Amino acid sequence: MTPAQDIDRICDEFEAAWQSGQSPDVDAYLVKIEEPHRPALLAALMPLDLTYRGKLGETVDSGKVAEPARAFDVTLDSDTNGPTLLASSATNTVKYFGEYELLSEIARGGMGVVYKARQVKLNRIVALKMILSGEFAGSEAVQRFHSEAEAAANLDHPGIVPIYEIGEHGGQHYFSMGFIDGPSLQGKLNAGPMPAKEAARLCRKIAEAVAYAHSKNVIHRDLKPANVLIDGNGEPKVTDFGLAKKVEGDSGLTRTGAVMGTPSYMPPEQALGQTDKIGPAADVYSLGAILYCMLTGRPPFQAASVVDTLKQVVDNEPVTPRTLDSKIPLDLETICLKCLEKTQPKRYASAEDLVEDLSRYLDGRPITARPVSQTEQAWRWCRRHPAVASAMLAVVALLMVSIGAGFWINAERTKAITLRGLADQKTAEVITEKSRADMEKDIAKQEAEKARQAESTAVASQQQTEATLARSNFVLANARWQQNRAGDAQGILQQIPRQHRNIEWYLSQREFSGSDITLYGHTHVVLSVAFSPEGTRLASGSYDGTIKLWDAVTGSELNTLRGHIDGVTSVTFSPNGDYLASASYDQTAKLWDPATGRELNTMKGHTNVVNSVAFSPDGSRIASGSFDNTIKIWETTTGSNLTTLKADSEEFEEFEMITGVTFSPDGARLASGSIFGFIRIWDVATGKEINTIKGSITGVTRLAFSPDGVRLGTAQKQLPEF
Repeated sequence: MTPAQDIDRICDEFEAAWQSGQSPDVDAYLVKIEEPHRPALLAALMPLDLTYRGKLGETVDSGKVAEPARAFDVTLDSDTNGPTLLASSATNTVKYFGEYELLSEIARGGMGVVYKARQVKLNRIVALKMILSGEFAGSEAVQRFHSEAEAAANLDHPGIVPIYEIGEHGGQHYFSMGFIDGPSLQGKLNAGPMPAKEAARLCRKIAEAVAYAHSKNVIHRDLKPANVLIDGNGEPKVTDFGLAKKVEGDSGLTRTGAVMGTPSYMPPEQALGQTDKIGPAADVYSLGAILYCMLTGRPPFQAASVVDTLKQVVDNEPVTPRTLDSKIPLDLETICLKCLEKTQPKRYASAEDLVEDLSRYLDGRPITARPVSQTEQAWRWCRRHPAVASAMLAVVALLMVSIGAGFWINAERTKAITLRGLADQKTAEVITEKSRADMEKDIAKQEAEKARQAESTAVASQQQTEATLARSNFVLANARWQQNRAGDAQGILQQIPRQHRNIEWYLSQREFSGSDITLYGHTHVVLSVAFSPEGTRLASGSYDGTIKLWDAVTGSELNTLRGHIDGVTSVTFSPNGDYLASASYDQTAKLWDPATGRELNTMKGHTNVVNSVAFSPDGSRIASGSFDNTIKIWETTTGSNLTTLKADSEEFEEFEMITGVTFSPDGARLASGSIFGFIRIWDVATGKEINTIKGSITGVTRLAFSPDGVRLGTAQKQLPEF
């Protein structure tokens, strides 16, 4: 058992003693672990001790409480309510960290935590980042942490958050950086799109900072609105170089084939895991995606799952900004779409070139980028729809042959008339009037034929215009649907004339009007929904990081559960409906009381996105599946980790990437599916793999046992080639 697991176990025993009516002594529990790990154990026990004493109304002697803390260099804060630890987390509860006074927690992610702190010697406010797992961090986590600090430390630019100090204290690695007293760009965009001029100005500032980083051979690789902070003067500051790569002397921490970054903002080469092709052009793409989000209020690509988003990034063209908002200037749309080109040579050659074109736009000068021509648009459309394109080409060819034949026949007819008129010069005078009449008749016929052809061309042109307008309305209706504006989507769909309603129209019409009640409230894509066992409540988890509870009969919102710091990927009720479990991109699973909305437990341990959670049939256990290639089983009431399941086979070991888990009806077995098509059956009691279904070339997204437990159903989909 690792020291971290020992600390969790001892804390569980300590809390159980309080809950059973005892008054346990902290010192008696400190001796249960080896001396080097006692400071970390003390930091975890003290908030529990203070909390339970406070519930009993005990008056706590701050001097007595501070004695064990001073023995292990852990500082407590005293106020009128007795001594308390500064941080809310039970595992990071120190107020002083070396020469830094920790003031408040700013943010927490999968690898690190950031505090607002005061550097005592210099009496300045800083942001202090440290590895979340502290002294138990692995060598790769420490190396990646130092790579981030070192990459940013060499960058001295007003648009980049500065690094002050890199160090280690008590086995905990940290670095301090400038404190930005303001929201992230994502926080500003939660209120909606920006005006075009403001978006262009901010994007130019960000691009200037990125261009400077490129001049120092540093590529960010994770540019997104959440990694841009806005200071008190409204100026952007680029931060979080956790995935940064040096062009020369790369550490090799990112393996070939590994997809790292944020799917909605990463270029196709990064989505395909082609790390050797990721260079400055990747950051140019991400800058274009940020500009797109500032103009439209949404990223260029977003879907219900990571895999679907990656597929859109690789295969699809983004909806043009002016399709979503016609008020966006054409020049700014052109700049944005040039950044978002699929191939690197078609993007701006450098971030400096992007800065120059944005300056041209802001100064009212002509930009260098040019809109995609109609020919190029047509060619891209043909590549996406080869069958339809081939059919249209055949129709055009047939039409050209028909027109050519008509002209030839008409020319031959005119030639015959002329020859006939010259056949007999001697009788010309006699038949002059008749010939003139015949010629006038032929001319009238020719004019009539020209008029008919002109009318036919006009009709065809009008039909083509109507078809183009119908297609544009169809695209706009789908865009409104993706923005949760169902009423607008249905109205636009009904404007499409009946003769232009193809199978896509009827499928969309069915989708847009398929629900009895449409629920609004989330600010981003909804990734998961679940009914309560009695069917009166509905839970929904969203990319906006919240869970909402709804009245399934009236559609009214009952509560909003906040606790996850990233998108919620999965929600499910316990069999009796007393609990709700959730999974998130923030690498945690959580247990909630749906009646009160109170967070009961946070289950930590996964090192990548948690995609799926499932209750055992008796509700006593929760299973969670993650992209870190593991399945963890937790005790429902305490949130403690009972066991971790991982495949014995080394085949696709690094890319198992669990996407779904489910218990059998008797609770004795557990089924799991992965992104690469592996389906595994596990013995819950022993944790052993008892069966593996291989050979599928599609990713497994969800699984379900039949009521008798004999059969297993899976949902699968074709994956892009990486």
